[in-house]
Formats: sequence, C-alpha cells, structure tokens
Amino acid sequence: MTREQYIKERYDAHLHHWATLVFGVGALVILLLIPLDYAVIPAHFRSFLLCRFIAASIIFLIYRVNRKTIRRGLQSGSVVAAGAVATAMVAAMVHDFQGHESPYFAGFILTSIFVIGIIPAPFGVSALSGLVMHAIYVVPILAYDTITNAPYFVSANVLMFASISSLLLLRYLMGEQTDYEFGLEYERHVADEVLLARENQLAESQRIAHVGSWERDLSNDRAVWSDEMFCILGLNAKTDEAALGVFLEIVHPDDRDGLKKVLRQAVELREPFAVDCRLLLRSGEVKNIHAQGEVVLDAAGKPALLRGAVQDITERKRIELEREQLIADLQKVLAEIKTLRGILPICSCCKKIRDDRGAWTQMEAYLSKHTDVLFSHGLCLECEKKMYPDY
Repeated sequence: MTREQYIKERYDAHLHHWATLVFGVGALVILLLIPLDYAVIPAHFRSFLLCRFIAASIIFLIYRVNRKTIRRGLQSGSVVAAGAVATAMVAAMVHDFQGHESPYFAGFILTSIFVIGIIPAPFGVSALSGLVMHAIYVVPILAYDTITNAPYFVSANVLMFASISSLLLLRYLMGEQTDYEFGLEYERHVADEVLLARENQLAESQRIAHVGSWERDLSNDRAVWSDEMFCILGLNAKTDEAALGVFLEIVHPDDRDGLKKVLRQAVELREPFAVDCRLLLRSGEVKNIHAQGEVVLDAAGKPALLRGAVQDITERKRIELEREQLIADLQKVLAEIKTLRGILPICSCCKKIRDDRGAWTQMEAYLSKHTDVLFSHGLCLECEKKMYPDY
C-alpha cells in the first residue's frame, strides 16, 4: 500500500466515523430542543414540533444508511443532504415566525457548526454544504418575505457568512493537519513493519545459529532476553522471568561460582568477557554454552548495562569429545603398531642383523625389539638329523 492509498483509506474511515456520529447526535439535538420551542413561542409549538420530527427522522435515516458503508462519495453526499435538511427545518421555522427578523437564524449557525465545523468532509464538500445551506435559508426570505428591517437582516447574514467562512478556513487547516498526521501514521506503520520484519529475521537467525541475546540493566537489575535465549535455557518466554537469578539457577552447580566471578570481574574492570560453562536444565538435560558480553558505560563513565549473547555449543562439544577420543584411540593403536621397512643388513653366515648404530645383533633379539614377534626355539627335521644322527 502506497502512502497516498493509506492516507485515503484512513481519511475515508475518519470521515465515516465522524459523519455517522454527527448525524446521530444531530438528530437527537433537534429533538432535545423541542422544550425550548414551547418555552419561547408556544403559539407555534405544533408546527415547530412537526418540522423537528420530520427533520430528525430524515437525518436519522441518513445516519442509518451512512453507518453501513465506508465510501467517500456516500459520506460526502450525506453531509450535503443532512445540512440541507437541517437548514430547511430552520428556514421553515423562520418563515413561520417573524421571517427575516426571526432569531431562529441562530439555528443556521448551529447547523453550520455541526456540518462544517465537526464533520471532517473534504473542503470542496464543506464549501458546497455551506453554499446550499445559506441558499436554503436566504432564497425563500428574498422570494416571499418583505424586508422591513434591513439592518437586522444584513447583520444576520453577515454573521452567518462570517461563521461559514471561519468554519471553512478551520476545515481547510484541519484537513491539512489530518493529512499530515495520517502521513506520519503511515511512516510509523511502515517503520513498525520493517522493525517487526527485522526482529523476526533476527529471531530466525538466532534460532538457526542457536544464539540467544540478553541485556541486563545494572541500575534496577532488570533483564531482557530474546526468544532463543529462553529456548536455550529450556524456559518459556511467556511464563518464565528473564532475570540473572533465574539464569544462575540453571547454570551447572560446578560452574556457577566461576561464572559469577567472571561477571563480577567484567563489571569491576569494565572489560568484555567470554566463558564456557554447562547448564543443568529443569528437565535434567545438560547443555554446554559459550557466553560472552560487554559492559556499557553511562555518561559519567560508570557501568550501566551488561549485554551479550549465549551460544548453545552442546553439539560442538560432543563432536570435539568424539574427535579427541578418536585421536586417543588412533594414538594408542599407532603406539602398538611396529613396522620394519627398508633393507636390513644381515650376515650371510651367522645371520646377525646390523642396526642403525652399526652393532650386530642376533636376529631374534632384533626382531623382538622392533616388532611384537615372540620366538619359541625348536629343531627342524634336517637339523635334528645333523645334530642327533643316532637319535
């Protein structure tokens, strides 16, 4: 939605709300003034009562039609129609009571305030309403009444004209202000959407990376955690409290004092910190985390804020342990493996072997030293006959 579309949509809803409200209240005000007619001019009470009931009924009908739909054309037409009906009622009363000298011209001014001053109709619609209302009031007087008190009649019309002009000027300025406010509202709305999108993106990134962010106000010990921070700690962001005490309660008992010391030193020395520790969740699960953060100073140079991030490194720790175990196993195997390679210098007569230091060693001794071979001595059949021919 563009800025112009947003302003138009909000303005139409604004106009619908106020037009509906004024139509309903206006019909009620017309009826509430009935006792005033009886008190001022009881002789004309019945005719005035009829005029008021007719006008109030028509305006109430306009109210019922207007409230169903938000459409600028409908609301604009309703404004002109309601103003015309109310002014026609006033014109009938003026014609019935003293004509151009009737004090009921004040009803025209009151109608103008309701229709032009309160209803935030477009300036052109308000100007048209003012023109129609004034014409409905003054044309019958000029056509059917004899002007005997010209100063009074002129004064009344000047007052009505001044009222309409002032209300139209006010309507123009308020229309400009309304457009400006709706424009600011649109910009705030767009900014909120961008901020929400970035927050969602950050939350998703933290979820994927298993990194939670946190912040602690040192002045009041209040903390703020991201959703992933709660998730890493095995807590519920909606029901559990974000607080240092809650966090330390979940830290493994064997690592708790060490972490407290790191945090305390970071604040005292005003330096960043990084530490690995274990968590013992309420479910009994053990996790490994890497925590790091920094101290934020206030204008006076005193520690005001502690903020940082926590990363779940449980899987990384598991892989590291498996790798270390594998390396240890390989080293053990390699330590047990002894391999003879290359050319062995051997005496062709006594079969002794010369080692790398030049010493001659019995074959059995050399092989026993450099391999895991063990020897058992015996005689083959040929040697046995040579050594024991008579046996």
